[in-house]
Amino acid sequence: MDNCRSENRIYRKLRSESGASITYALLLFLVCAALSAVILVAATTTSGRMSGLAKTDQNYYAVTSAAGLIRDLVSDQSVSVFTINGSEEPAIFDKPMNQITNKDIKANLPGVSQNMPDDTAADEGTASQTGSSGAPSNVKINDFAKDLAKRCADAENSFPAEFILGTPGKEDDEDDPLRVSVKEEYSDGNLMITLDRNGYKMMLLFSADIRDANPPVTLASDYSITNPSEISWHLDKMISGESLAG
Repeated sequence: MDNCRSENRIYRKLRSESGASITYALLLFLVCAALSAVILVAATTTSGRMSGLAKTDQNYYAVTSAAGLIRDLVSDQSVSVFTINGSEEPAIFDKPMNQITNKDIKANLPGVSQNMPDDTAADEGTASQTGSSGAPSNVKINDFAKDLAKRCADAENSFPAEFILGTPGKEDDEDDPLRVSVKEEYSDGNLMITLDRNGYKMMLLFSADIRDANPPVTLASDYSITNPSEISWHLDKMISGESLAG
């Protein structure tokens, strides 16, 4: 009888589910912890990738924006450049040399040409009649093209040239989102402008036509002109960052 009771007691203990809920809870906790760890690692990795993509996008947009700006400022511009006695800086005009009058020179170089006589009707007529090399530009020459024209007029000594484009007043701020390094090179009639931001590059290739020209036809003989040149640029190609990666 006692043996039967003992066997029944052992059997009931083996069959009892008392305390099983704790085991199940611990198992569920371990599963949740493992899943949480996997999700956290995936989120961290994705966050790092998104941060890298944001920087890459910023480099791309800064460089392409600067490239588009330079393209619009330079492409198909035609200018005349010369240095007149009494001036250290070259004078730059947005018309062919043989269309430039004394009035143009006085407006461009008031300090140097203050004693220059006004144009006569004959002078202005001569200038307009001899303007066969091209019509005046409809777009006022911009500062970027002016600086480029000065360098092209003395191409042998002025290239390569390097400078920074960015938010006005923040060119020295390396955190400026618009900051782009620019390098200009010239060789055998080809102007190469390379833009770079953190390794992302874009290149603009221009045909640069730099030719000697005669001084303005209305200029008095007592004004000495040096290095009279007519310069024009035409955009041939824009090469994207992927092509310049190597």
